[in-house]
Amino acid sequence: MAVDAAANRSIGARVRGPWLSRVVIDGATVRGAVIDGAVIDGSADGVGPATVVELHPRLSVVAATVGEEQQLASLLRSAVTGSSPGIHAEFVDAKGRELVVFRPQRGRARVVEIETGRELTGAAPDEAWGFGANAETGSKLSDLFVLAQLDQQVIWVLANAVVDARRGDASGRATSDQVPAQQRGWWRRRQRLSAAPELTSAQASWQAIAGPIDAAEALAWQPAAEACAMVLRRHASPPTPEADRTSLAMAAASLCPRPDGAPTVLVFPPPQAAPSLALAALDTLSVSPLEGGQMVIVSSFADVIDWGRLEAFAGRSRCSDVIALTAL
Repeated sequence: MAVDAAANRSIGARVRGPWLSRVVIDGATVRGAVIDGAVIDGSADGVGPATVVELHPRLSVVAATVGEEQQLASLLRSAVTGSSPGIHAEFVDAKGRELVVFRPQRGRARVVEIETGRELTGAAPDEAWGFGANAETGSKLSDLFVLAQLDQQVIWVLANAVVDARRGDASGRATSDQVPAQQRGWWRRRQRLSAAPELTSAQASWQAIAGPIDAAEALAWQPAAEACAMVLRRHASPPTPEADRTSLAMAAASLCPRPDGAPTVLVFPPPQAAPSLALAALDTLSVSPLEGGQMVIVSSFADVIDWGRLEAFAGRSRCSDVIALTAL
């Protein structure tokens, strides 16, 4: 069941951050391209036709051929943050404008507003998205993996306690501006001494179970961690072997969107996860609100592609036909 443009705009309006609607890859770009250190082989003769990948505002599954998953994912990522010629993208930016990035084989890249046809002069393709190519993602994926395996009823109480204690410390420093200049040194020392025990205690309790993970960054990932934890409870409760729990947690964590709203393009299942657990990990997407941004899954795994087709039939995603880079 295809999701039409009007439906896409309606869904996209509820997506946090910008999202890709279409990526066009020239055949000439694919043949011999080197992206993320990987050489993409193309057809021996002829440039080959362009490939158009239509995407859903929230979730898309892009079917790849075996052995070409990483290369295809790299091409799609470069539509967001790359500068490779021959990779064009239509997207909705953080302001809700529909834009197109055109990267010709020769000449400079251009950003054009679709509705007005006006070129955004001085706008680099990366900047047009509303975040940089190296946008911060908060806690690292490995941190999310750790958080998902902790007691969810405990860790968020402790994380909030640390953040509240920090706010109290910062509030004391801000209040010192109202104190006469000659007394501010004394006031600040007093506030630090009164706030220090509470902050130290909260920080110690947090670090005892979460280690070096920052409490504020962890809270940004709370919905994702809770979704991963729910998948573990559903599919890997004891006496599931520890290796299977670890594999499932890593797979589920990889599917959680970025809190900063940037689109996520990933190969699934990840190399460190057992393919047999892939469908269980996909349950993350049914329990997670996906409020962090657009998710694009690239996979050659038949069960993942079939799952994507069912989700597309229900109107919750989009699933492409198999894309073979060697045929371009």
